[in-house]
Amino acid sequence: MGTCLRIGFGRSSEDRISLADLVRVLNTFADARQGAKLDLLAGVTCRMSKIETAYELQAAVRFLVASQVGIPFVAWPYKAFLTDLIETPSLGPEQLGKAP
Repeated sequence: MGTCLRIGFGRSSEDRISLADLVRVLNTFADARQGAKLDLLAGVTCRMSKIETAYELQAAVRFLVASQVGIPFVAWPYKAFLTDLIETPSLGPEQLGKAP
């Protein structure tokens, strides 16, 4: 994997994290949980849906949610997303990832 691949977790180049750094962080997280992967990672960028990204994250993340095309908004609709989770705390990562 090239060091120039950047995943945009921000609107400018100053606040982005490299895919390699993200993988390191998530692997450290999984190690701290005795190998348990992060259940769900939601990306606010279409770059997160690239097959290369999914491949690199597969050891650390169970489900990846990301746009297939350019995203016309700045962020997820957090209120709706979190309301679903609050109203149904038993929602698993697969169901939560499929929520509209």
